[in-house]
Amino acid sequence: MADSPAATTAPPKTPTSAPSKAEKLKLENKKLKQLVKMAKDRIEAQEKELKSQKEKLAAAQTNSSTSASSSSAQTGPEFVITKVLARTKIDKSSFVNPSTSLYTVAPTDPKEEEFHALFESGADVDPDEVPNPPLNKRYWASFTSNQQFTTYLSQNSLIGGGEPISVPAFCMGEDESEAVRREAADSLKFVTEEYRKYRVRSEVARKELEGRLRRGERREAEKTLAEESAAKQRALDSPQIKQSLEKKLEKMKNELAEQELQWKEAYDTLLKENEMLKSKGAEATLASQWRQRYEQTVRENEQLTTRLQMAEASAAGAMHNSNNQSFSSSSSTNYAQKYQQLRDEYSMYRKEAKKILESYKQKGGAPNSTPNGSGTTTNKIAYLKNVLTQYLATADPLVRNRMEPGIFMAMNLTEPEIAAVKAKKAAAAAEIGMLSPGGGWFS
Repeated sequence: MADSPAATTAPPKTPTSAPSKAEKLKLENKKLKQLVKMAKDRIEAQEKELKSQKEKLAAAQTNSSTSASSSSAQTGPEFVITKVLARTKIDKSSFVNPSTSLYTVAPTDPKEEEFHALFESGADVDPDEVPNPPLNKRYWASFTSNQQFTTYLSQNSLIGGGEPISVPAFCMGEDESEAVRREAADSLKFVTEEYRKYRVRSEVARKELEGRLRRGERREAEKTLAEESAAKQRALDSPQIKQSLEKKLEKMKNELAEQELQWKEAYDTLLKENEMLKSKGAEATLASQWRQRYEQTVRENEQLTTRLQMAEASAAGAMHNSNNQSFSSSSSTNYAQKYQQLRDEYSMYRKEAKKILESYKQKGGAPNSTPNGSGTTTNKIAYLKNVLTQYLATADPLVRNRMEPGIFMAMNLTEPEIAAVKAKKAAAAAEIGMLSPGGGWFS
């Protein structure tokens, strides 16, 4: 065969790189597919041609049962040879009938050997004169030499003006046809096996290539992460960054030290005022001051907590902030405990003050009253003085609203009088569009 599988180039076993190996495998796959297709097409063409020639031989046997001489006589002057359909050699030892011979092309020249030729003849008439000419006929003729065949063909074909008649090559015998068929089957089997091996090799190569790609991507990602980490470390180790972090750390330490002093001063002042108020026995004044201090302490605590969180978050990224963290955490913990103790103490004092006020209301008297009335007047004046001073000194509507119930209580205003004051206040606030919510500390 012209396209033998052995002639194809095998794929290289050791490719220089993964992409080149894949390309060579694709090229080999394409070549093998073309080879399989060519072998398949040739086998199908041979089978179709064999079937057609068998049909032609059978038809020739039906149309022609006489010898070559009688067939030649039957054509007469009105029939001429139009086509040579087939030629076959005769094996005198095994010849039975020319129709049993296969017709695949054989390159051998019979020379003086006897052979048969299948002719097709048609009537030599003018179609205009004969509307229904007779049908073409097919018949076999025997010859002993090529010269005899050529002479017969020239005598019984069109004379002048006709196209030259093509003479087909000799058909092969059964053994030769069987050999060709076996060769084609072996070639197809070989090509199929080679294609299967190629598929296996290409699949293995594809998996190896995918594994290499995955490993390469993983190594590339690890390399990128390592480079980024090294870049960050180099940035942190640079003198400019270190100097900036040290400045921030020093600034935060100073701020925390100042804040610690402020907390300590506020704590000491609060203790002194608490002791002073407790010694004087002015419960109402103490309650008002405690309320103001509590609100101020809550605001300061929120501000300091926010600043402390921001400072801790900023210092967490530094390389040398362990001392600062321990310092800030211990300081904030101590003052947070003190602040919680003050809140608890003030809460207990509130409860006691409410109980005292409720008990006096039930008895119909006023707090800190004495039998002669001097204690009531003195305490009331001191309380009013303190509350009014704070009331006039602040412009915060919420603080003033919380102080108003204490003023109403110290002035012994009745419920209608309190309602009238609140109504006038609401009307005045509505005129300027600044209506403030009401409500007192003990309400």
